[in-house]
Amino acid sequence: MNDMDLLMENVFLNQIDMKINGGSLNISKSDIKTNNTLHAENLSHIVLKETKITGTSSLQSVIEFKNSANIKIHTCSLNNHTSKHVIKLENCTNVSLVGTNFTNNKCKLDGCALMLEQSKVIIRNCNFRNNTAPKFGGAILINSLINKEVTIKEKTKFSKNKAQFGAAIFIKNQTPIINETVHFETKDDDVKSNAAHIYNGSLQIVNIRQYEVK
Repeated sequence: MNDMDLLMENVFLNQIDMKINGGSLNISKSDIKTNNTLHAENLSHIVLKETKITGTSSLQSVIEFKNSANIKIHTCSLNNHTSKHVIKLENCTNVSLVGTNFTNNKCKLDGCALMLEQSKVIIRNCNFRNNTAPKFGGAILINSLINKEVTIKEKTKFSKNKAQFGAAIFIKNQTPIINETVHFETKDDDVKSNAAHIYNGSLQIVNIRQYEVK
């Protein structure tokens, strides 16, 4: 689909691969199940709101947005996927993820729940739980050769994510900001699985809580 303004509300999708180039996209209050993929590029406006996306087994990313702007992913659930990534953003600006859950995802590539490349993103009040990557960034991988600001804040929570390096967050060539009561939940035998790992970058931390679950 090229240069379309696509609006979907209260729809059920099953086993559909959607590819969009140009225009805008608005999906709300919908249920997207079993082996769906959504790939879009060159869009001026994207909204995913109050939508459940579950159960994809794919060699691709479940959602992939490229060269797009004004992206809102709010109050969604992205759970139980086995894929390349759950969401990959490449060269995207003005992105907000709010109140969205990423749970029980197992990915074939690094940056399981979120792979952020050259993108400006704000993450607020999201939950990343039990996401697994093979090596880097069980929940989030941030990679940018150009400093595109990534901010994680407002009760965003990381728990039981797994990777060899930076199971909560892996940072490469970037300086993200983590502030306002972000929680890194750990257990005594699993502290390393929720650490941030930095490679050729830095990290600004303000008002963070790491706590244990007994």
